[in-house]
Amino acid sequence: MGFELFTRNARYLFKYNIKHLWRYASHEHDVEVLGQVIDMIKNERELNSDLKQPKVLTMQETVQKLLTEDISFCRYGDGELDLIKRKDGVFQRYDAKLVALLKEILAARSDKLLVGINYYFYHLPENMHLAQEVFYRCKTLQYRHELARYIDNDRVYGDSLISMPYHLYLNFDCASYYDQVSKLWANQEIVMICGKTVFDKIEHNIFERAAHIEYIYGPRQNAFDSYDELLNKALATDPKKTKFLIMGPTATVLAHELSQRGHRAIDIGHLAKDYNSWKLQKDLADPATIHNFYDKD
Repeated sequence: MGFELFTRNARYLFKYNIKHLWRYASHEHDVEVLGQVIDMIKNERELNSDLKQPKVLTMQETVQKLLTEDISFCRYGDGELDLIKRKDGVFQRYDAKLVALLKEILAARSDKLLVGINYYFYHLPENMHLAQEVFYRCKTLQYRHELARYIDNDRVYGDSLISMPYHLYLNFDCASYYDQVSKLWANQEIVMICGKTVFDKIEHNIFERAAHIEYIYGPRQNAFDSYDELLNKALATDPKKTKFLIMGPTATVLAHELSQRGHRAIDIGHLAKDYNSWKLQKDLADPATIHNFYDKD
């Protein structure tokens, strides 16, 4: 079922009694939509209960922590959790070794690394574009339950969504946020580890404030196949240069390993694309814009 059809049906279903509609669900896509709306209701009830949950910093708090502490950062979003659930992703096919590492990092503790999980897996969405709100209302229940198998509720986590304010929020001071986050590399010599074509379509590069960028390129898809090569190249660079990673789930495990071997590494995710979209004021009501944003580079 296409995304546009899903959102149209979801908006329709929000207006009516779910039990009544279920009696008339006769097509596969109707059952899918109704099932997700039921998950939405379960999700809201659970979040409004006395659910014990971890402390997840906001997007802004996460950036501030990275600015004030010499720590690395890795991110777990729906793509990483889908892999853990043995599903192929857009950027990475299922790989048992990668998944074992993803699980290990979630359960491990390190003063050198801040682990990011999705803030809205534990909070109801607010001030979001419709596409994002539908996703977080209908899908987060399953991801929260999967995370519960590995995380520590007494631990503080960062927000994995630091990379996409423009694509998330209806009303947000993107200019101030991008200015703040770019202080992580402003006037510094850095290393960028990314897919070969990540910056090919970027017209406005948020990393232009860096003094110098040394690039290490990997595959645009299934980058974990080249993990050892990428790791060795990163370790051969100056440890004083912060590494910024744009490489899907491979960035998660690479940031962790680099942090344990004396290099600061920050998994920055979709930030370059998000900033570019904001500068171009791309129409986020257009399903094609959303598809292109999440597609492999």
